[in-house]
Amino acid sequence: MALVVGAVVIVGAALVVVLRSVRRRLSADAASMAAEVVGRGERLVRDPEPAVYGGGSGAFTRVKGNGTLVLTDRAVEFGKVTGPTVRVAREDIASVARQRWFRGAATGGRTHLVIRLKDGDEVGFFVQDVTAWAELLQAGPDSAAPQPRPSD
Repeated sequence: MALVVGAVVIVGAALVVVLRSVRRRLSADAASMAAEVVGRGERLVRDPEPAVYGGGSGAFTRVKGNGTLVLTDRAVEFGKVTGPTVRVAREDIASVARQRWFRGAATGGRTHLVIRLKDGDEVGFFVQDVTAWAELLQAGPDSAAPQPRPSD
């Protein structure tokens, strides 16, 4: 019994270390992503925030993952913790939807933010405020006014 308790404690401690490391990495990624976007001459519409990439179709990777999502006047950009950056030009967006199911999966009752492109491809994300993201994206790139973030 003591062996089982010891193993559970060790695994729990390891998980705490890993989760803290990922959280620090996401914070650092958000800061560097904001600096990179501004350095390219783009204007932030919604600050970088943690999100989950739910996969995509066509040219988009199907591999899901955690990372940081940002909205600029020109694009939606998702930087994965590991893996390639996913970038969608705002001018290529045909529509935006809030869906329980995306690419054959529903996850814990959460709602996907699904971006449909003019070429028929789709890309999905889990974000904290799906409604706010959808409204900003539906407004289009020309009406992209910076939005205040709610205080946590």
